[in-house]
Parts: sequence; C-alpha cells; structure tokens
Amino acid sequence: MEYYVKSIFEKLYVSEASLSRFAKKCGYRGYREFVYQYEETFVEKQESMTGNTRMILDAYQELLNKTYSLVDEAQIARIGRYLNQSNRVFVCGRGSSGLTAKNRGIFEEFCDEIVLLPSLRHLNHGNVISPQFPILVMLDIIYSYYVEQDKFAKELLHDNTLRALGEGEHKRREVME
Repeated sequence: MEYYVKSIFEKLYVSEASLSRFAKKCGYRGYREFVYQYEETFVEKQESMTGNTRMILDAYQELLNKTYSLVDEAQIARIGRYLNQSNRVFVCGRGSSGLTAKNRGIFEEFCDEIVLLPSLRHLNHGNVISPQFPILVMLDIIYSYYVEQDKFAKELLHDNTLRALGEGEHKRREVME
C-alpha cells in the first residue's frame, strides 16, 4: 500500500500541510514517519499470524459482525424483564439460525421471545470454532441487561450464594476430616 501525500490529500480534500500537522499531533516527526509506522504495524500483523490463526479470528469476527446486525436491544430488555419476573425459565433451541428464521411462526406459538443467533457454514460441526460461541455472546448480552435491573439485589444474591457455597465447602471438609 502506498500512501503518497498528493493522493491522500486530494482524496481527503485537505492540504499537505494539514496532513503533516496531523502526523505531528499524533507524535510523529511528519507524514512520512506516520505512514511508515502504520505500514510496519500492518506488515507485522500479517507476518505473525498463521493461516489457521487468521481463519479462526476471521470466523469470530464474522460472527460478532452478524451479532451486531441481529441484536434487538428492545427485545433483550424485554427478556431481562421476563427473567426478573419469572420463577422458572425454559430455553430451547433448534437447528441453525437460518432454519429458525424461516420457521419463526411455528415457534411463536410456544415462545414469548425468539432470539436469532448468527451462524456460519459448518459451524455446527465444530470443525472451525465452537458452535456455542454465538450463544454465549448473546447470553452475555442478555445477562448484562438482567443484572442491570435491580443491580443491588443481584449483587447481594451473588454474595450470599458465594458465602453459602463457602460455608458448605467448609462443612464438607469438616465431615471429611
């Protein structure tokens, strides 16, 4: 990649002096040093990653990008409220997100909410990355909304649970001795 000053300033509609001042404000001696350092970091990333690493990271990035497009924050907030009001929650899943999206009407009869998850080709075979990754990302998003509602009570419940587990472990050790 070549970042000639003339082509860049023409595309950005700024002067050469503006590019130079920008580079200096970023801590470089000038535009050429800025471009050199940029190109070096780009080259290092390419050389340091093997094909497998790049393939895995690209797959994760693709799933995250698809998650951005599928997340409905209003729906997630509703699910958080449902979780706070419910004594029992059933979570069900079937097939890939494509199958679920096509047959959404079938599930609406039995479900309060249907959350679409991103999927990649062959993800369910586990031969590239874990097929649970999209589910975990969505669950983390839902959980963050759940915790934000009455955060103090949730923290107290969490602390009490840890304390009870610790006491149970202490009693178990006493019995074992």
